Amino acid sequence: DPRARVAPRRESINQLIEKQYPNYLNLVNNSFKENEFSGLVVMNVLYHLPVKQGKINTLNKIIPSINNSNVKDYLQFKIKSLKEQLAQIQRSNAMKGQLISDLELIATDGSKFRLIESLSKLTLIDFWASWCGPCIKHNNNVVLPLYKKYHTLGFEVMGISLDKNKNKWVKSINDNGFIWIHGVKKDESVNLESLYNFNSIPYTLLVNEEGKVIDINIEGYELEAKIKELLVPYQ
Repeated sequence: DPRARVAPRRESINQLIEKQYPNYLNLVNNSFKENEFSGLVVMNVLYHLPVKQGKINTLNKIIPSINNSNVKDYLQFKIKSLKEQLAQIQRSNAMKGQLISDLELIATDGSKFRLIESLSKLTLIDFWASWCGPCIKHNNNVVLPLYKKYHTLGFEVMGISLDKNKNKWVKSINDNGFIWIHGVKKDESVNLESLYNFNSIPYTLLVNEEGKVIDINIEGYELEAKIKELLVPYQ
């Protein structure tokens, strides 16, 4: 299986990134010392690397030396964004091992059901919306193939939509062939983002049949590896 060969390579890459992270921070710092343009180029090229406090600290140290007000404003914007991302990561990580909050949902046919009562051996709770392009792409490219492959082993998907327009929500489900459980919150006063600790979609929670969070926003090969680890040995 080519995917099985890729997973160890990705793990090796992640380990290399972790080892070289201090060097990345030094590179950004030294580039800004050379000139502001070089600093911005290097920072943006490497911006996709993991969000850590060290990245924020480095940019904070650079700001006093910046003379261009536009560059300074841009860095302050980046710092604010990084702080928000880091806070989100910390909140999400705190959820691991915890029981998720229950929620009453309304299905596409108008019937009501509760989140906890609908869980399978392993369930991917997928927060999405019909107007969210990345959500549609993620569900088609990642979620749907895994659902078809492992559903009979006890892998379930529960799509919780942020849609306000029922017709567009149902149409998107049917047009894309998203054949798993779907619902929207019954109580409009419930803030899903606060209840489940997210600020953007797509956002996923992988939970066991008791509702305990196993992982958050786990993707692709890692998600499939986790499904195999938790379900396949018991068949």
